[in-house]
Amino acid sequence: MTEAQQQTFERQTAELFEELIPSALHAVDPDQAYIPSSPMAGWGGRGLNEGDYHYWGVWHVKHPFEKFDDHVARFMSEWGFQGFSDIHSVRRFTVPEDRAIDSRVMLLHQRCWDGQPSGQVVRQPPD
Repeated sequence: MTEAQQQTFERQTAELFEELIPSALHAVDPDQAYIPSSPMAGWGGRGLNEGDYHYWGVWHVKHPFEKFDDHVARFMSEWGFQGFSDIHSVRRFTVPEDRAIDSRVMLLHQRCWDGQPSGQVVRQPPD
């Protein structure tokens, strides 16, 4: 994502959660409370103790797993690493010899936002 695209994304996210949604909710129920979320912590100068936080740096940015220790928020609804599909689904798009987690077929189903396989296949959870 370019810097301009990132700025547009952040501006549109702020408009959606801080202007459009609260305005629409107020129009139908002015007494209903609304708290912006999904994610708001860590954005626009907010700290990690304000609202909901998402951290996908290990998957999308390919940070090492240890970076999870640096991203601890008050409330985190998303963090992680993409998981493999349920075996019943895997059987629908593979033949038995393609079911190793590092096979070409399985890696092609583990996509990152940039369209490339992450390359980070977990064989054993980190300590």
